Amino acid sequence: FLLAVDFLGCEGLKSILEEKVKNKITESNWKEVFHYTKNILGLVKTTKNSMKPICTRLVELAKQKDSLSLECDSYQQEYTQYTPSMMKLMLNNDSLGICLKFDILRNWFLKN
Repeated sequence: FLLAVDFLGCEGLKSILEEKVKNKITESNWKEVFHYTKNILGLVKTTKNSMKPICTRLVELAKQKDSLSLECDSYQQEYTQYTPSMMKLMLNNDSLGICLKFDILRNWFLKN
């Protein structure tokens, strides 16, 4: 439905629906939302919202260690497959600190 609203250009309704989708994204369904919306230009906000659970978990992992090494990063398999534009979107997340962003980028670079 969100895709149809985006296609029709109903920006007011789209904002409301994006907020509802954002509130429904959880640790168990973020991958589905991400994979469904990642290639749809009008749903960038929803794609970014779908990345919040992985960013939150990466912040928690980084707090346990001094840096996010390849060994302790259980989410690297996900984000190392991201395209450069998806990595840029992920790294724009406010919850990620500068050092963590460099660690994520390093891990992504080493796998690509």
